Amino acid sequence: MGDVSDVDGTVEAVVLDAARDLLVEGGVKRLTIERVSQRTGVAKTTIYRRWRSRDDLALAVVLEMTKAVVDTPSHHADTQGKLVSLLRSVVTFLADTPMGTVMRGLASEVATDPRLGAAFRDTVVAMRRARLNQVVEEGVARGELRAGIDIDLLHDFLFGPVYYRLLVTGMPLEEALPERIVDAVLPSITATRD
Repeated sequence: MGDVSDVDGTVEAVVLDAARDLLVEGGVKRLTIERVSQRTGVAKTTIYRRWRSRDDLALAVVLEMTKAVVDTPSHHADTQGKLVSLLRSVVTFLADTPMGTVMRGLASEVATDPRLGAAFRDTVVAMRRARLNQVVEEGVARGELRAGIDIDLLHDFLFGPVYYRLLVTGMPLEEALPERIVDAVLPSITATRD
């Protein structure tokens, strides 16, 4: 590709693709700006203008991959279907793509590096939480869910089991897992009928 002076959409995509491949191959420790530069032909200075460090670049990869999951439209009209759809997109994404490998490699870095952990929460987690909040607000408006639901806790209840399996137990992220999680959580947030 040769040296590129501006990071436009094409160059950014090439850099993120190379960074993702390096993360899949060896986690954050394998990812360096120099290796990305070697793979892409993009000058290190160009990469550093957009991403200050390998951690910033790793987070950009995760954010880019997460956007695809969060933006997956749900064709369900009811809250239960929307929650299952949101959870299923995450489970499928982590189970069937390099994202699961990337997240396993990045998890310890997110846990031990306060700056990277804060950036992860402020981008990836905040994006997913905002989408969940939208689903809940729609469910409350339809009378399916009770008002005053703690979104942070609901987020933990829904997504915690997925990441616990991915990072701790190694149990499979099977196809039925989203329905099972939603079935367990939904009674605690459903509106009561008088």
